[in-house]
Formats: sequence, structure tokens, C-alpha cells
Amino acid sequence: MPPQLLAWIALGCFFAAGAIGAALLFSHWRRLRVPLAGAFPHGFFAGAGLICLLVAIIMNWGEQDRLGPWPVIALVLLLAAAGGGVALFYLHARAGAIPLWLGAAHASAAVLGVIILFLAMAGQSWTSEPVPLNPVDVDTPANPPPGQAAPAEPPPPPPAGATGPSPALPMPIMPQPTPAAPPARG
Repeated sequence: MPPQLLAWIALGCFFAAGAIGAALLFSHWRRLRVPLAGAFPHGFFAGAGLICLLVAIIMNWGEQDRLGPWPVIALVLLLAAAGGGVALFYLHARAGAIPLWLGAAHASAAVLGVIILFLAMAGQSWTSEPVPLNPVDVDTPANPPPGQAAPAEPPPPPPAGATGPSPALPMPIMPQPTPAAPPARG
């Protein structure tokens, strides 16, 4: 599976986790009882997204210079959000109270990580050039697109230490000017 597809699957998982997380957050703001079981699908989708993103980054490590550090930065932010989510789950299960600052930090890190990941993926290609099914379909100098002639091969460089024209390249014959006769005196 190509790493770009895995990264898009990760992004879909993060969107699903975000939708469930938003529902949990609005329930908390309305002072409704937030069921602990609601955190399980949220954590499942977030965890699946983290695994897909991590595998995509590992598979694409040799091509990392094409995207820069953005997917790794997004992964670090999302891992920090996951740590906050585990702490929120523990506090909710233990005491039932969720600190507002921890919930805000969890949500902010997750949203920022998803935005960075989306912008990195939308603006760049995670794979090198797509591989055509038929090598004849590749437009190269030896196989130009239809309607264009193949460009001429450039001449080879002269051998080291060679003086004068290369024997492979004939010297153009140019007419030599004839010297003018000296004016007659007399």
C-alpha cells in the first residue's frame, strides 16, 4: 500500500475521531453526563490514525526531503494529543471530573496536528513520480510525446588533453578571404 494512501486513511481516521471528540466536548459543555464509553470509539479512530501515519512516515522516510518535516511535526503533535487523551480518560474514569485546560490542550494539539498534516499532504506528493503501466507511455528524449521530434543528441565532450577540433565533429569549411594585391606604384 503506498504511503500516501496510508496517510489519507490516517487523515480520515483523525476526522472521525475529531467528530466523536467534538460530540463529547459539546456534551461536556452542556453539563450533560459524558459517557465513558464514548471515549472508546474516539480513541480507536485516533489510535488507528496514529498507526497509519507512523507506518506512512516510516515507509516514506527516504523521500522525507520532498515533504520536509511537516508530517513528523504533525505526528509529534498528535502523539502529544494522544497523551492528553489518555490522561483525560484516566481522570474521567477515576474522578469523573475533566480539567478544562487539559481538554483544551488535547483538542488544540489534535486540531493543529491534523491541519498541519492536511496541508502537507494537499500541497505535496508523498511518492516519487507515478510509475506508468507501460514504459512506452513515458515521455523521454528517446520517446517524445506525439507530434514532437526527438531532440538531437549533444556532441560528446572532447577527451582530456585534446587540442583542436574533435575528429567526430568535422570542421566547417568556410571560404578564406584572399589577400588583396598591394597597390601598384608608379
